[in-house]
Amino acid sequence: MSRAHQYHQPNASDSPDDNSDSDIELDIDELGPQGRTEQHSSEGFPSWPQQSPESRIPLRNLRISRTRGFEDGGHGKHKYLPDGSDADRAVEDNVPLLDPTDDSGTTVIAMDQDPRRHSPNHRFASFFPSTRNNVPSLTPEPQESITNGASRNITIGQYPPPRFPPNAVSNAKYTAWSFLPRTLYNEFSFFFNMYFLLVALSQLIPPLRIGYVSTYVVPLVFVLSITLGKEALDDIARRRRDAEANKEAYTVLRLHDPSETSRRTKKRQTKKENVRRSRLRQQPVQSNRLDILEEEEEHLGHNSKDFQPGIEVDELRIRSRDIKVGDIVKLGKDQRVPADLVILKSSSADPGVTASVPPSSKASPSGNHSMEAETVAQNSKQDGTQTAADNGKPLETSGKSTSNQSDSTGEAFLRTDQLDGETDWKLRLASPLTQALDPPDFARLRIIAGRPSKKVNEFIGTVEYLSHEDNSAHSKPVSAPLTIDNTAWANTVLASNATVLAVVVYTGAQTRQAMSTSPPRSKTGLLDCEINNLTKILCALTLSLSVTLVALEGFENQEEMKWYVAITRFLILFSTIIPISLRVNLDMGKSVYAWFIERDQGIPGTVVRTSTIPEELGRIEYLLSDKTGTLTQNEMELKKIHVGTVSYANEAMDEVASYIRQGFVTGPATDASQRPLLVTPSSTFHKTSVGASATRTRREIGSRVLDLVLALALCHNVTPSVEEENGRGFTTYQASSPDEIAIVRWTEQVGLRLTHRDRKSITLQSVETSRIVVRVQVLNVFPFTSEGKRMGIIVRFNEGDDSADVRADEAGEVWFYQKGADTVMTSIVAANDWLDEETANMAREGFRTLVIGRKKLSAQQYHDFSASYKEASLSLQSRDARMARVVKEHLEVNLELLGVTGVEDKLQKDVKPSLELLRNAGIKIWMLTGDKVETARCVAVSAKLVSRTQYIHAITKLTPATPASSALDTLSLLRSKPDSTALLIDGDSLSYFLSHHRWEFISIAVQLPAVIACRCSPTQKADIAYLIRQFTKKRVACIGDGGNDVSMIQAADVGVGIVGKEGRQASLAADFSITTFHHLTKLLVWHGRNSYKRSAKLAQFIIHRGLIISVCQTIYSIAAHFEPNALYRDWLLVGYATVYTMAPVFSLVLDKDVDEGLANLYPELYKELTNGQSLSYRTFFVWVAVSIYQGSIIQGLSQILVGSVDSPQMVSVSFTVLVINELIMVACEIVTWHRIMVASLLGTMAIYIGSVPLLGGYFDLAYVWSWGFAWRVAGISAISLIPPYSVKVLRRTLKPPSYRKEIAFFSYDDAHHFHQDERSLRYYYPPRIGASLSDGFDRFEQLDDSVDGHLDSLLRTVVDLETRNKSRCQADVITWRGMMTKIMATPFDMFNGFEMNVTRFQGTIFIEENHAYKLESRRSQYQRVSQLGAPSQDMMSYWGYKFETLSLLPAPWAETPRDYIESRETLTVNNHAEYCSVVKTGIGKTRLILAGEVDAIWDAKPPSSSTSMDPINWVELKTAATPHSSSDILKYERKLLKFWIQSFLLGVPKIIVGFRSRDGILERLEEMETAGLPSMVKQRGNGAWDGNVCINFTASFLESFLGECLGWIQGKGGTLANVQDSEGLKTTIPDGETGGVWRIRKREKAPMIEVFKVEESGHGDILSPEFIKWRSHPPEEDLHQNAIVQG
Repeated sequence: MSRAHQYHQPNASDSPDDNSDSDIELDIDELGPQGRTEQHSSEGFPSWPQQSPESRIPLRNLRISRTRGFEDGGHGKHKYLPDGSDADRAVEDNVPLLDPTDDSGTTVIAMDQDPRRHSPNHRFASFFPSTRNNVPSLTPEPQESITNGASRNITIGQYPPPRFPPNAVSNAKYTAWSFLPRTLYNEFSFFFNMYFLLVALSQLIPPLRIGYVSTYVVPLVFVLSITLGKEALDDIARRRRDAEANKEAYTVLRLHDPSETSRRTKKRQTKKENVRRSRLRQQPVQSNRLDILEEEEEHLGHNSKDFQPGIEVDELRIRSRDIKVGDIVKLGKDQRVPADLVILKSSSADPGVTASVPPSSKASPSGNHSMEAETVAQNSKQDGTQTAADNGKPLETSGKSTSNQSDSTGEAFLRTDQLDGETDWKLRLASPLTQALDPPDFARLRIIAGRPSKKVNEFIGTVEYLSHEDNSAHSKPVSAPLTIDNTAWANTVLASNATVLAVVVYTGAQTRQAMSTSPPRSKTGLLDCEINNLTKILCALTLSLSVTLVALEGFENQEEMKWYVAITRFLILFSTIIPISLRVNLDMGKSVYAWFIERDQGIPGTVVRTSTIPEELGRIEYLLSDKTGTLTQNEMELKKIHVGTVSYANEAMDEVASYIRQGFVTGPATDASQRPLLVTPSSTFHKTSVGASATRTRREIGSRVLDLVLALALCHNVTPSVEEENGRGFTTYQASSPDEIAIVRWTEQVGLRLTHRDRKSITLQSVETSRIVVRVQVLNVFPFTSEGKRMGIIVRFNEGDDSADVRADEAGEVWFYQKGADTVMTSIVAANDWLDEETANMAREGFRTLVIGRKKLSAQQYHDFSASYKEASLSLQSRDARMARVVKEHLEVNLELLGVTGVEDKLQKDVKPSLELLRNAGIKIWMLTGDKVETARCVAVSAKLVSRTQYIHAITKLTPATPASSALDTLSLLRSKPDSTALLIDGDSLSYFLSHHRWEFISIAVQLPAVIACRCSPTQKADIAYLIRQFTKKRVACIGDGGNDVSMIQAADVGVGIVGKEGRQASLAADFSITTFHHLTKLLVWHGRNSYKRSAKLAQFIIHRGLIISVCQTIYSIAAHFEPNALYRDWLLVGYATVYTMAPVFSLVLDKDVDEGLANLYPELYKELTNGQSLSYRTFFVWVAVSIYQGSIIQGLSQILVGSVDSPQMVSVSFTVLVINELIMVACEIVTWHRIMVASLLGTMAIYIGSVPLLGGYFDLAYVWSWGFAWRVAGISAISLIPPYSVKVLRRTLKPPSYRKEIAFFSYDDAHHFHQDERSLRYYYPPRIGASLSDGFDRFEQLDDSVDGHLDSLLRTVVDLETRNKSRCQADVITWRGMMTKIMATPFDMFNGFEMNVTRFQGTIFIEENHAYKLESRRSQYQRVSQLGAPSQDMMSYWGYKFETLSLLPAPWAETPRDYIESRETLTVNNHAEYCSVVKTGIGKTRLILAGEVDAIWDAKPPSSSTSMDPINWVELKTAATPHSSSDILKYERKLLKFWIQSFLLGVPKIIVGFRSRDGILERLEEMETAGLPSMVKQRGNGAWDGNVCINFTASFLESFLGECLGWIQGKGGTLANVQDSEGLKTTIPDGETGGVWRIRKREKAPMIEVFKVEESGHGDILSPEFIKWRSHPPEEDLHQNAIVQG
C-alpha cells in the first residue's frame, strides 16, 4: 500500500545548498515502485530521517499532497513558497523540491522525524507553508521513544513505524530466552533444591563420594525436568490461548494509489533500475523539470474544485495481532474493539432508520455535541479554512446506504464494563470534521495523539485535515479537538447497531487496557513456603546430628579423614532426611488435582491454567469479587412500580397493561376515514376511558398509572433502532444506561412502544392498535450526572390526529418530566407521606429505585425559563452551576409525584446460596466494582452479600483536601462495631485512604464481614488485593470476568476468571477459569479441601519416609563406632524412595477425609483448613517423633535380634521391615479406599518380593527364605507399628471429629414403652420385588398418637446423658427432628402449615409441635375428597409401615434364620417399636440437639467407643408411587425434599425408596446417597428445591431466635418467611418461669411465619417437671462443670 503522506527520504545529503540535485532527480527507489517513470540522483537533497523501503511513496502522490500549483498563470511564483525570492529559486533546476528553510530560517521537517538523530529545528511540512506566523501551531512536540510514553503523530492509512508495539495479547510468563534463567532461579530459590544441588556437586569430590554419582544427580535432574516441563506446558498452553485471541479477524480499510506497481515486479527489475539510475546521474540536469510539473498541474486543473485524489479503498480481513497504528478498522454491532481507536465515522446500520444522538450521555454531561460540531465549522470558516463537510459522502456498509449526511450524527454506544466495570453504555461520537468525509479522504487526515496512559477516562488529541481546495500559499488545514468522547478503547464492545470506522492510535502494551494491567507473576503456594521452612529445620537437624556424631567420636580421633570431611560425609548420608522426591511428588500431585478439577462434571468447563497452586484453594480467607458479569448478569428488568396507594409487581403487571389498552384508545374505530387523535396528559378520553364503569377510586388509580407510564415512556435517553434477523425486523433500544432500556422495554410490554427518537421529537405507538398515540417535541434535556443523580426533559405535546407533524408553534401543552434517586427527588416533589417508606422497602428488596415527577409549564413559564437558561449557558464562569441554578429555581419546585419504579439487576445463577455458603465457610467477601454507589448498594443487598442484620456505613466524596481528622472520624463507627457493620466506599475515598491512611484503613476493613468498593479503577482493585495480602498474611482469592479485573486477578494468591459474555481476558489471565460464579463454591470447599489435605498428608509421609531411613543410618553409625559409612547403598537407597514405596505413598492423592456432600453441607469444615492444622509445626514434630521411634526400633532390634551390626542378614531384616512399615503406615492413614490404592499396595509388595532374588549383592538370600528371617521381620514390624496406631486411636476417642453426630439413643418396644437401650434397632435386608404392600391391612396394629407425648422421652435421655457424663449438654435448641424438617422445608412448601410451641429455659430454646393443631390438620386432610379410585390416607400410611416390615431384620443377616427372612410378608405390621437417635449438630451458628426415629442400619452399628470418622451407616426407608408423568415427577421431587431433610438432620447417609404401583405393589428399589440428593434434583430433575437454600433459610431463622434481627428471607421457591419478632426470641422471652410460651405458626398457603406469645409465664407442657427439677438442682459434683460442651 502506498504511504500517501510519509515524506521521509532516506540517504539524503546533509547540505541544503548542494545543487547537484533537482526535483526530477529524486531517487525513485526512495519514493516507491509506483513512481518509477524516471530515476535520478538524490544527491544534494535536504536531510530526511531514515525510512524503510516499505514507507516509500510515489512522486505523484507527493506532489498532490503538497498542492503544487503556481499562481498568476505560471509567473514563476510557487504557491508553497512565501515570497518571490523563494519562487525564483524554485524555478532553477538545481534547487531541491522542498527547501528546508525559508528566508526567516524556519526549517521544515517530516512528521515522524526523530529529534535525536536530526536537527530539532525541523518541523512538519506536510500541510502548511513555511511561514513565521504558523510556526507555533505547526511545530509538533519533540518525539521521544514510545517506551518513554511520548505523544505521536499519526497519518491515516499508513503503516506505523516499527517502534510501535504489536497489537498482541500476551499472558505468557516467559520468553524463549527468559524461560531457563527464570525457572531455574525460581526452583533454586527453594532451599531444598539448592541443598540437593550442593549434595550432587559434592559427589564430584572423591573424598566425599558415597556410592554412584548418578544416585544423587539423576534424581535432581529428574525433579527439575518434571517441574520445568510442567511450567513449560503451562506457558505453552497460555500462548496457545493467547494465539486464539490474537487470531480474531477484523475488517481493515487500506488506502492505496492504483498506479502503484507490485513489489514483486520491483524485485525483478532491480538490476535494470540500477543501471538506468546510473545513467541518469551521469546526464546533465535537464530543463524539462518545470515543464513536467506544469504539465501535471494542468492535468490536475488549476484551483480545481473537482479534484479527487487517486486513492482507492480496499477492505481486508486481518488478524487482531496484525493491526497496526494508523490502520482504519471497521467495526459492527457486538464486536470487540481490538486496540485503542479514535472514531472517524459512524453510521447507523438500520435499514431506513436514522440513528440520532441522544440529548445526553455519560461522557458529555452538558449534552452539547452538536453545538461543538457547529462551533468547529463556524470557526473554521471564519479563519478562511474549510471543514470539508461539503465534500463528504454517506458511508456505505454492506452495500446499503445509510442516512444522509445531514442526519448522520456519528454516534456509537460502547459497553465498557470489561474495561472499567461500569454497566452504563457510553456514548461516543466521531469528530464532525471526520464524520463528513468519505473513506478515501481519510488519506488527508493526521491525528496528534497524547502520550500512552492508563487513565481510561481521559484523552487529549487533535485531528487535522488538508482539503483538496487548499491551494493558497498561506492556507491552514482544518483542525478539531479530540477528547474521550471520540475514542473507543481496547476491550470495549460496540453496543449500538452501527458501522464505525476508526483509526488505531495505540496498540498492544500501550493500550489503556494493557497499561492498567499488572504483568503476570509466578505464584508460590503457602504450602510450598511452609514445606520450605520445614526443610530448613530438617537441614539444621541434619547438621546438628552430623556434628554430634563426629563430636562423640572426637574431632581429633578421625584417623582416615579430617573431621570436617567426616561431617560433610555424614551430611550427605543424612541427605535423605530432606527427600529429593518431595518436590516431584508434590508437583505430580498438583497435576492430578488439576486433572480432577477439569473433569468434574459438577463444574463443567473449568480450566486449571496454573497447576502449581491448587492447594491454595483450600486456604482462602478473603474473596474479592467483581460485580458486573460476576455476581450479576448485567440484565436489568423493571419488577415493581408504586403509584402512591397501590404497587404492581409480577402478575399484577397485567392490570397495568389493561389500563394502557383502555387509556390510549385514540378514536372511534367505526369511521375508517377519521384518523385517531393524539394523546396528551390532559386528554379527556385519555382519563375517562380507564374503567368507565369502575369505581372512582379505581379510575383515580388508573389515571395515576397512565401518567406514570407516559412519563417513563418520554423521560429517557433511549434511541430505538431496527434490526433484522432471519429476514424479520424487530426493534432494539440503545442508551447509555441499561436501567433506561429496561424501563422502555417495560413500557412496551404494558402497551406503549417507543418508535422514534431524535433530538427534536419522540413518537410513541400503541402496541394494541399499532397506531401513533403520542408525538412530542423535545425542547430541553437535562442529562443524568453522578452529582445531580437525576435527569429531566421538557416536551411539548402535539395535538390533533396522528398525521400531525412536529410543529414549531407553541400551541401544545408543555410538560417537564424528571426522574432520579430518592435522595434528591424527595426535596423536589410535593409533600407526601409514602415516598420514603416505599423507596426503603424497594431498597431492602435489592431494587434500584427511581422517583418520577412532572410539572406542567405555561407558555410564559417556559419562556421565562428558556430566557434565563440561555443567558446562563452563555456565562464564561461557573456556567454549569448557573444553568443548574436556573433549572432548580424554575422547574424543580413542587413537582407532582407520579410514582416509584424498582429495577432489578438480575443475579447470576445461585449467587445467594453460594455467597451464604462461602460466608459460613469463614471467607470474608469484598465486592469491588467500577459501578455507581447506588447500584453497588442494591446488588450487595439483593445478593445477600450484606445481611439484613448489618448496617451499611457509606464513606464517599473524600478528597485530598479533606482534613485527616474528618477522614479518620468516618472510620470510628467501623471500629466500634466491626462485626455488624458493612463498609460502602467510593473510588475517590478509597484512593484517599490508600494514599494517606493506608494502615489505619486496612486494619479496620479486614475485620468487617463485607466491604463494597465502588468506582474502583483496575489499579485500585489490584492495590486492595495486594494490601490485604501484605497486612493479613492470609490467602486472598479474586474473581472477575472482565478485562478490568485482570490486574486484580494477577495480584491475588488465587485468581479465578469467569468466561464472560464480552470476552475471555479475565479467564485467560486467571489461575482457574470457571463458567459461572456458583462453581466457585465447589472449587473451594471440595477441590480446595482435597488438594490441601492430600498434599499435606503426602508431604508428611515423604518426610517420614526420609526421616525414618536417616534414623536407621544414625543408629547404624553409632553402632559402627561413628564411621560415616552407608547402611543402604546404591540400589537399596534409590529403590526405597522409588519402586518400593513411591506408588503407595503417591496414591494418597486419591484419599478423601470426608464425603463431597458432607463438605458442601457443612462448609464450617473449611474453616479448619485456613488454620493450616493439617501441616503445621505441631504435626511436623509429631511425625518426627514417630520417625525417630520407628527408625530406632527397626534398626536397633534388627541389630540386636540378628546379632550383627554390619552383615547381609541384618541389612535384609532391617530393609524388609522398613518397606513393610511404610506400606502399612500408608494403609493406616487412608480414610477412603480406592481401587488404585489397593492395587498400589499389593503391587508394590509383590514387586518387592519378586525383586528379592535380584538383591543378592545386598542380602543373604539363603537367610531371607528362613523362618528366622520371617519371625524377626514380623516381630520388629509389630513393635514398630502398634504403639503409634494405638496413640492415634486414643486421640480420636478422646477428641472425635466434629461431624460425628450421635451422642445418645433410646427405644420404644412393641408396646411403645420407653427404654434407654438399643432393643428396637433393626437391620436392613432387601424385600422381595412384587410383594403386595396392602396385605395385612386388616391386622395393622397402629399406634394411637392422639396422646401428646411432648418432649418427655428426649428430655429423659438428656438427663441420663448428663448423669453419666456429669456435665451439662450445652445447646441453643433442643427439639424433635420433625420440627426442624418443617422449618427447613418452608422455602419450598407453600401449601402445608404448622404450629409449634416454644419456651426458653436456662438459655436453651425448647420446641415441640402443637398437638391440637396436628390433630386438626389430620382431621381436615382425611375429610378431603380423594380422586376416584385413589387409595385412602390410612392405606397409603400403611404402605409405608408395610415396606419397613418387609425390609427389616431384628439382627444382622448372618444371625437371622432363613425362615424369618422369607416369612416377613406374613408378619403383622406394628408401628409401636422405634429406635431413636439423639444427635448433636449445628446449622449456621446455632447448636442443636435433635432426636428422631431411624429405620435401620445397613451393616452393624459401631460401638460407642469407635473412632470411625464416617457417619453411622443408617438407612432411611421410604415409599413413593412410580411416576408416570411430568406432574408425578414434580410430586416425587417434593417428597424427596422431606426425605433429604429428615436424613440430613440425623446424619443418615443412605435412603432406600420403594416404588409402588397405584395398587400398592412393590415394583422396584432405588438407593440414594443423602448428600447427593440436592445436586440430583438440580441437575436431573425440575429443580423443585435447593438444599443450600433450605439450610441457609434455617440458619437465618434460627439466628433470629438467638437475638439477631431478621426482616424477611426470600426462598428460591418463592416463599416469603417474615419473622415478626424483630428482636429475636431469645432476647424477647425472659428466662426462667417468667418466660412464658410462644408459638411459631405458618398458615397453609401463607407467605409468612408468625411468632407470638400464648402464655405469659411458665413453660406450659413442653418441659417435664422431672427435667426442670434436674436442671434446677444438679448434683454437687456437676456444679463446677456447667459450661462443659459434650458431643
